[in-house]
Amino acid sequence: MTKLIKAGSVKNIYEDSEGVFFTFSDRYSIFDWGEMPDGIRDKGKNLSEIAAFFFNWLDQHKIKHHLKNYIDNKFYIERFSVAKKGTAGLIPLEVIFRHGVPKGSSLIKKGFKEGEEFSAPRVDFTTKLEALDLVLTPEEALEASTLSSEEFKELTSLTIKLSLLLKDFFNKKGVKL
Repeated sequence: MTKLIKAGSVKNIYEDSEGVFFTFSDRYSIFDWGEMPDGIRDKGKNLSEIAAFFFNWLDQHKIKHHLKNYIDNKFYIERFSVAKKGTAGLIPLEVIFRHGVPKGSSLIKKGFKEGEEFSAPRVDFTTKLEALDLVLTPEEALEASTLSSEEFKELTSLTIKLSLLLKDFFNKKGVKL
């Protein structure tokens, strides 16, 4: 029997006899406005294919991730035990990397110039369980993550490593990340 754990604006998280898994839907959201009233046909299927590609790409780069198995557009994931009580096993943190300031970026309000490029990846953090994502300082993000200081440093280092690998991957495709 399959049990819905959480329905998000883009993904659903379920549990069945095989474990916990998520699926992509045809729903979409825009920033913190939430789910839009219309869906995008085959979006879920296409996102599944892209996600499967990048999980394989992570394996090729020997980067550990939470995917255990991928069956019929179901992404079976490892359960995490580090999350705070009441968060359904989720780490309530979004980790964002940036290589520059694109048009419309929230960084413009912080004094950065549109089109500015960074010499090193910038790592920012926001919450994920509130109605609106709140920007967090690294210290606040550490507390929200429930990770140890060492695990949090590892998370930040891994984010920088991944951002540079992805930047190189997309550059080779002629796409500026």
